Amino acid sequence: MKKYGCRSYKDKVGGRYRQHIRRGLAPDVATGEKREIGRVFLEVANDIVWEWDMANNRLLFGERCREGLHIRNEYDGFEEFAALIPQEDQELVRSALSECLARQSGMLTFECRIMTSQGLKWVTMRGKAVFASGGKPLWLAGTVTDMTHGKMQEEAIRYLTYFDVVTGLPNRISLQETLHLVLREKRDRGAILYFDVDKFKAINDTLGVSLGDNILYMVAEMLRERMGSRHFLAKVGDDEFVILLHDISDRPSVQNYAKHILACFAEPLKVGNRSIRIAISVGIALLPEDGTTMETLIKHAELALSRAKGQPDNRIAFFEQSMADEAYRKLVLEEDLRHALNNDELLLYYQPIVDCVTGRVSGFEALLRWNSPQLGMVSPLQFIRLAEETGLIIPIGLWVLQEGCAFLARLYRAGYVDMLLSVNVSIIQLLQSDFVESMWAIVRDAGIPPEHIAFEITEGLLMETFEANSEKLRLLRQRGMKIHLDDFGTGYSSLKYLQNLPVDLVKIDKSFIDELEGNEHTVPLVDSIIALVHRLGLQTVAEGVETGLQHSRLACFGCDRIQGYLISRPMPEEQVLPFLKEYKPRQDNSST
Repeated sequence: MKKYGCRSYKDKVGGRYRQHIRRGLAPDVATGEKREIGRVFLEVANDIVWEWDMANNRLLFGERCREGLHIRNEYDGFEEFAALIPQEDQELVRSALSECLARQSGMLTFECRIMTSQGLKWVTMRGKAVFASGGKPLWLAGTVTDMTHGKMQEEAIRYLTYFDVVTGLPNRISLQETLHLVLREKRDRGAILYFDVDKFKAINDTLGVSLGDNILYMVAEMLRERMGSRHFLAKVGDDEFVILLHDISDRPSVQNYAKHILACFAEPLKVGNRSIRIAISVGIALLPEDGTTMETLIKHAELALSRAKGQPDNRIAFFEQSMADEAYRKLVLEEDLRHALNNDELLLYYQPIVDCVTGRVSGFEALLRWNSPQLGMVSPLQFIRLAEETGLIIPIGLWVLQEGCAFLARLYRAGYVDMLLSVNVSIIQLLQSDFVESMWAIVRDAGIPPEHIAFEITEGLLMETFEANSEKLRLLRQRGMKIHLDDFGTGYSSLKYLQNLPVDLVKIDKSFIDELEGNEHTVPLVDSIIALVHRLGLQTVAEGVETGLQHSRLACFGCDRIQGYLISRPMPEEQVLPFLKEYKPRQDNSST
């Protein structure tokens, strides 16, 4: 059966047919009988088989071929069948056929697509030619295998490997391979523009993943429309996109191009019945100046993006070597911070909060400090943001509350039973699904009355995730704990939000308090803020009070409490009891 290219024929066709097939190949058998024998063979074989009778130019397919591939059983020669093959596959098929017929071995194998009544299908055709004694081909016969399912799986795997499902754009692997090819071929100079949707996680958490995906799709389409046909666009992260520029590398041209791209995001996006304003930042690495390897260029573009995200007035940044140096220092700092919690290097300082009128100490704010063996006392400005970026703020935040509750319990045992302790909460903590339960469990297990614990939430960050997180704050309040709104006046300061926020107290930002001396326009503003907050049934704390004049004016405005260097700097726990014993309420009504 090898002459028919069907290895399993002996097992699948009865012995009586073998003799007929052999006769069919004999030169003295009549053509009509050969065709009849061929038809019997095509009908009884379990595999999809075919034969091309070149003398009569008839191409025949077995019955299973019609059932499996949805094509006819008979064609007037190869050309009629070839009309089913897409033009882009024809050259490969004809080349394989010509090579088969030009050799006495006559083996044929090719893979192509054919158009059927059920759409395009992938097939592999194998066969062998039979030649007359003079070398003229007489028959070509063999098997056809439907590869469509396997090809679809291959295409699906390839798509998932090289393309982003949400946007349809090439993904990070595609970018890496494209960039690798550009660098290997040493093409003209270019640039990598690394885009990021600022605070996209908050959008996802607040509005839902489905709406977030819609936003990403819209961003992708806007980038695609603006970027130009010469360049390459890819989606390389959850909310990150890259444009690989060809033949553009001088800074002014690249910067103008980036501005052109960012300009399309000046207006809010219309997503369903919502109007959502998003901000896009971009980091830029030039090639070959900023790197000659794929990994280096992408890393440098990412570093530039980090710088751009920290510049609210300019969301475009080019890579500079100082960024790499800073990234290394940050990496070292992150590693040290990971060990700090386990090595007892973190500690809390406590700053008193006093009643503005009586001067009595009403509580403390717990402030995180880091005493590093290598770096000494590290400023919170250096490591709090790093802790948020790395997620370390979550275990650190739990430790802060546990340590603060233990501190408050020690104050109770010393006789100070009416103190309130406030702790700062990062938006990263607030976004955790178990935030409420984890906070409540610590307070409950410490045996602290919940009404003596307050959580301080920064105003601007809370406004950005208001819908998702206000309910969590309400649940905390229902369990007796208090919510303080920090840095009031520096963020959104919307009356609509303020009257709906589940807060007990508003902390007026230090920037307003500083202006109480030397800027008479600020005086009525602070007075109005305090009056407004009181009309909403909330209390006030003024932060950063440093002079007696500030204190006296705040008292005149009816501010409830003050906090600042006028009373005391933040102090370690061992200084708190001595401070409470020695502290005398201030009675200033004039400047100091």
